[in-house]
Amino acid sequence: MKKSIVLILSLVLISYSAFTQEFCKEDSTYLSIKSAIGEEKPYFVPTPILPSFFDYLKPNFVEIPRPICLNIFFHIVRDDNCNQSNAIDIKLNGTVDDIIDQLNHDYAQYKISFKKIGEDFIDDSRYINMKTHLRYNALFKKNLQINAINIYLVDRAPDRGTGRIPSNTLFIIKSAAISAISSHEIGHCFGLYHTHEASKFSPEEMGQCYHTGDLICDTAPDSNILKEISSSNKPEYYVDINCNYTKEDDFNPDTHNFMSYTNPNCMSRFSYEQISRIRYNILNLPVLQAAISYE
Repeated sequence: MKKSIVLILSLVLISYSAFTQEFCKEDSTYLSIKSAIGEEKPYFVPTPILPSFFDYLKPNFVEIPRPICLNIFFHIVRDDNCNQSNAIDIKLNGTVDDIIDQLNHDYAQYKISFKKIGEDFIDDSRYINMKTHLRYNALFKKNLQINAINIYLVDRAPDRGTGRIPSNTLFIIKSAAISAISSHEIGHCFGLYHTHEASKFSPEEMGQCYHTGDLICDTAPDSNILKEISSSNKPEYYVDINCNYTKEDDFNPDTHNFMSYTNPNCMSRFSYEQISRIRYNILNLPVLQAAISYE
């Protein structure tokens, strides 16, 4: 009997080890999620194999945070004559690898990494300036790679970038791509909403944080840190040079959260529940599972 038990345990451990090694590299550290919640109503239906998002939030839950590597494919939008503006071209020239470096820098603390598997050009003047959501939808069908997160680099857009929630598509203006804004937009692809989210689920209410606001309970209520974006596409924020909140209201948002509308220079972290949802979605949603690199 003892030999049978040992054999079964050995097979389980071997299978688990093989699974973890499928990601970029093996890791033996542990992550403890200490948050506790009351009523459990999963936003996403859990699978029988992987832990649900709410498992991460139970007291004393411990998960081995396997390193996860994701494929990225870049689509560089130009006009019908294959041109870009000189200023944007200088920023972009040879720098898609710098965007990868930015993403890896921002997500390394969560054992999530990215690698470029390719890039192409989309020579179509209709998509140089992303004015409407109809244009977004059409662009996201261009040269779509189902085994990667697709980043479309455009010249202009009223909101600098948009990532579908959840999805494998986003666009970002080229002048902002080498910044934490790319990490913000990929956060949307991973299933996260803005910390000031109110348009979809109503403003965050006490005791209803899994059903209102950004559907996350450990992010502080946020009335929007972005002040305005000028006609020259230069944003102003309710933060000072040291990332202190300067808006005179009753809120106290995290001015360092990637999913807020803070100054990109201040962005440096996700909350526990945000990163738990990210990791759960990557491992459970088919559209994101397809982008995982096993090389």
